[in-house]
Amino acid sequence: MSILRVAIVLLFALPLSACYRGEGPLAPDPGTEVMVIPSFTLTDQTGATRSETIFRRPGVTVLDFTFTSCTLICPMMNTQMARVLAETEGLRVNAVSISVDPERDTPERLAEHARVIGADTDRWTFLTGDWETVKRISQNGLKLAVGGEDDRVIDLGDGQTMNNIPHSGKFVLVRSDGRPIGLYDGTQPEDVDRLIARLKEAF
Repeated sequence: MSILRVAIVLLFALPLSACYRGEGPLAPDPGTEVMVIPSFTLTDQTGATRSETIFRRPGVTVLDFTFTSCTLICPMMNTQMARVLAETEGLRVNAVSISVDPERDTPERLAEHARVIGADTDRWTFLTGDWETVKRISQNGLKLAVGGEDDRVIDLGDGQTMNNIPHSGKFVLVRSDGRPIGLYDGTQPEDVDRLIARLKEAF
């Protein structure tokens, strides 16, 4: 094949490649194709019933798993999620936090937790519900481990204690069609910086 012919082939091939890889900041990251958000019914901090359609609002949603008694990774994740929302003020970015401790995290407790951490509940929703539903979303749908044995003890502040509930520290970026498209470490500010930059590029 002549050099001229090779050049012509490359000239036509490059735009096609760019179209495939250049879908923009809302294109799914490699590896996210195995992740889905299954149908579910949970309850938010106001007592309202919520389903998977919460992820189908205009824009994008950043999802994480947490619980209000957590003293380990959750405070850092709360800080970073609040920063995501603060730095994307005015953009179509929402947040959803699903409790992995539905036994204690009633809607009322989630509402108080949101107040204490200064969450903007116009954009940040807290969800609770039965354990099997939470596990199905995290473990089965998003492939993020949750639950299991953990001998680390958390002081509940009223003289009682509980064992830590293991859960992922990841932030899951979810597109408005309900498709997970990215994973970020919610305990690492540098990784959250990358998420914020992506959100600003998208909107």
